[in-house]
Amino acid sequence: MAINQPPELQRGLQLAADRHASDLYFIPGEPISLRVRSSVVRTDTEPLTAADVRRIAVAAVGEERLATLGTQTGRLVTSCELPGVVAGRMCIASARGEPTIVVRILPTRV
Repeated sequence: MAINQPPELQRGLQLAADRHASDLYFIPGEPISLRVRSSVVRTDTEPLTAADVRRIAVAAVGEERLATLGTQTGRLVTSCELPGVVAGRMCIASARGEPTIVVRILPTRV
């Protein structure tokens, strides 16, 4: 589970649950985006800065593990959740030297 969940991550997970999204995207320069029925939909949130996305990534995996991104591994995987609402598998990768995050939304009930 994530070490800490910043407000942007909590907001994104709630939006994903509300809109029945399959994926959640945190990309620098873009608003929080969702994959809904095979289409990527940008939300009406403010565009995320590289610092915002980095803060989410550091909270999820820690500064030391994030530092290995691109040197020892191409991506980092962890989990996140909004208890009682939605869970997700978070994949952190590097694009242009900055972290980007994709969360696959997982059903909390079968």
